[in-house]
Amino acid sequence: MCMNMENKKKRIKIAQILNRMDNGGIEAVVLNYFRYIDKELFQFDFYFDERSLVPYREELINLGAQLFPLPPYTRQRAYQQSLIKKLKSGQYDIVHVHMNTMSFFALIAAERAGIPIRICHNHSTANWRERRRTVLKFLLRPLNRLPSTDWFACGKQAGEWMYGKKAVQDSRVFILPNAIETKRFAFSEKDRISVRSELGIGENVFVVGHVGRFMKQKNHKRLLRIFQVLVRKRPNAVLLLIGEGEMETSIRELAQKLNIENKIVFAGVRKDVHRFYSAMDTFCLPSLYEGFPVVLLETQGNGLPAVCSDRISEEVCLTNLVTRLSLEKEKLWADVLLMMKREKAVLPEIYEIRKAAELLQDKYMELLHG
Repeated sequence: MCMNMENKKKRIKIAQILNRMDNGGIEAVVLNYFRYIDKELFQFDFYFDERSLVPYREELINLGAQLFPLPPYTRQRAYQQSLIKKLKSGQYDIVHVHMNTMSFFALIAAERAGIPIRICHNHSTANWRERRRTVLKFLLRPLNRLPSTDWFACGKQAGEWMYGKKAVQDSRVFILPNAIETKRFAFSEKDRISVRSELGIGENVFVVGHVGRFMKQKNHKRLLRIFQVLVRKRPNAVLLLIGEGEMETSIRELAQKLNIENKIVFAGVRKDVHRFYSAMDTFCLPSLYEGFPVVLLETQGNGLPAVCSDRISEEVCLTNLVTRLSLEKEKLWADVLLMMKREKAVLPEIYEIRKAAELLQDKYMELLHG
């Protein structure tokens, strides 16, 4: 017992701070890294909004993480007091914050708690259609550079948006790729048959898929209009939506107005989403903005063709399975979605989570030991 406690103390302690711990893409990325990080060397603890669902709570605890709910960052006084107290008592070597422009609030707390290495990690960009939220992002963006000691981003575009092009060009921004367990997402005929059976979807039905939280950024309204055009051309088509969120009710209402509600399967949140890609024939992602969407890594790993918004960085086009289109060309989207075919593809090695986890470990050690 004494030896175990001694080994535990020697591990490098890292506080991973997120906004929510639900079923979002950022949470998936951080969890992927935690699964494959060397737990003999690193201790990860997770800090998040107390209103979070924490769907992977049991797995996180079994892997050795400690979980710390916090008041929402909108309640700044309570948030700062709680986070500072917990960070001080945790005696962390590194704080790694994944709240995009809202990271400022956690980074300030980490600075006040005396944490020597404070990483600001940006996973996204912005779009003016979100109005007040985007204004806040632009106001907070430069402030994140002040309390942080190191800058991370999921891709070049996300890095340039947060820290500036010169910072990326000068290699002051560390690009840590979103990464997946590629074998897990490989196409499976067995999964295709079983998932379609579970959902009551016939073998000859053409399935358009989407995975994403029901929120403005994901642009479900445009997705439904694209599908409305597509179903006129392919009457046996079905739209399979995986996710949940605050806009789900309004999207269901829109589906009724467009008279396509009986062509849509609302599948909710799924922990086994990798199985569902095999049941799809094509994938549609008309987001208003993204950083480096992990879903497009997953679709490419599955061999599933995808059409995405040209607001998403070209960096996601790792294979010829992804086509970027203007959001204004709904008819073209439908045509391309119907035209694209599955094919086997191999992702670059760096997007394999085992390789990427080694990259992150090396970076943590570099920050600690120079």
